[in-house]
Amino acid sequence: MVLGAAVVVVAAEDHQVAGKILGLEEAVLEAIRAAELGTSGEIRVHLSRNAFAGDPMREAKKIFVKLKMDQTDLHNGVLLYVHLHQKKFAFYGDTAIHEKVGQSFWDALAEGFLNGIKGQGVVPALTAAIAAVGQELSKHFPRLASDKNELEDTITTD
Repeated sequence: MVLGAAVVVVAAEDHQVAGKILGLEEAVLEAIRAAELGTSGEIRVHLSRNAFAGDPMREAKKIFVKLKMDQTDLHNGVLLYVHLHQKKFAFYGDTAIHEKVGQSFWDALAEGFLNGIKGQGVVPALTAAIAAVGQELSKHFPRLASDKNELEDTITTD
């Protein structure tokens, strides 16, 4: 299922010498935790460094399955896949969330992410995308009293 993908322009000033983005990990984890407070949905961010040729959506789908995001009870997981070195990204949502929000949501999310990177940088753009995903998940999959965090709140890398 193709949900949203685009080429990204990342400003050089967003990078430290080691290739990490200032404040990324703390800001992203905080954004994930906040976004998941109101939903049974699961959000993950994957930062890729591996070289690949082709479609970032295909890579995102592979990572989605590898992280077992396709095995959540309600099939409402969302992966934000970002490849900084190749300047590409993709957002991949499981079947239940995609059925609720449709392609237009993913297209708008991708456009907002790209504009955010150009305007404010990677960290604010990524945290805004996480918040937007959390809002949509909360609408369609509100948190239940019996809800459990099915996937650890982490940033994965390769």
